Amino acid sequence: MPSMTDPHDALPSLQAAFAAKQLAVQRCTFDRGMWVHQDKINGKVRIAYIRNEGSTVVAFATFVQGQPFEGAPCFDAGWATLTSPRGKGLATRTVRAALVELTEGFRPYATSPLI
Repeated sequence: MPSMTDPHDALPSLQAAFAAKQLAVQRCTFDRGMWVHQDKINGKVRIAYIRNEGSTVVAFATFVQGQPFEGAPCFDAGWATLTSPRGKGLATRTVRAALVELTEGFRPYATSPLI
């Protein structure tokens, strides 16, 4: 099974694309301070939840489609923050908010009691 790209390695390119408005993003539903971007990488769905300050991405959580478990969708997860806000709970808040967005987004399609 191929491993997911280290999100810290992906942060500079995500930052550049976000600042240049090259990403199709939508405001998140539950945490209005975040944005969501969905695309495909190597044929797998990838969903990135972005927390920004102006045009600067300060943290993001990403989920890449994995193998389903008992019919429920599964994802590899990763996250990254800029160096300056580390140690202040930003990654924790971002990942928690992203998990709510992801879970609630899949709820209409859920066939498993795990979701």
